[in-house]
Amino acid sequence: DGFAFWYDMQALAYGDPINGKMALLRTNNGLFWKDATDSMPNALEGEAGFAASGTGICIQNDMVWIGTGGGESTRVYRSSDRGNSWDAIDTPMRKGEGYGIYGMAFLDELHGITVGGSYVDSLNTLGNCAITQDGGMTWLVPDTVPRGYRSCVTFSESGSYAVCVGRSGCEFSENKGMSWTPFSDEGYWVCDVGGSTLWASGRSGKLGRIKRVR
Repeated sequence: DGFAFWYDMQALAYGDPINGKMALLRTNNGLFWKDATDSMPNALEGEAGFAASGTGICIQNDMVWIGTGGGESTRVYRSSDRGNSWDAIDTPMRKGEGYGIYGMAFLDELHGITVGGSYVDSLNTLGNCAITQDGGMTWLVPDTVPRGYRSCVTFSESGSYAVCVGRSGCEFSENKGMSWTPFSDEGYWVCDVGGSTLWASGRSGKLGRIKRVR
């Protein structure tokens, strides 16, 4: 469902459950991958990951977070030792088939955002966003949430704002996800910031660009 790198050759990749645990692979040289699935907690009934934007896994120093959904769970798997051991933390994201965490972003080891909802009910705002201020140990519902299902969220390089995108539009936040302001009704699947430019891509090869973002 996604992968993230610490350095050029060190990374983790994760996928849907195999034999009752979320699949986890590790590489230390970029060439060979080792199965690390045994380190993961047991998955719940129907629990899986979403590959909508490839941002269901985040890394900050020794911290790793993986978001899930589906069935009876919308959890964040949290590791403080580079994926050698894990805790599974419940979130207020909406549960059910097709619902869950589709994208995550962490500004640092403490402040993070999850976005999601249901791709088949893209205007529903119930349980589509949560934030943490303690490294993923607890999760809160923001004061205001995005206007529907969102598949990706990212922080600017300066950390002064976050952006989320989805089928029904885009929003930004200047307070680490506590509140969200719409800036476009265009639908996109994934976004990222490079330097002073925000990029997004969507259906049929559509690309969006905003320059001189701070």
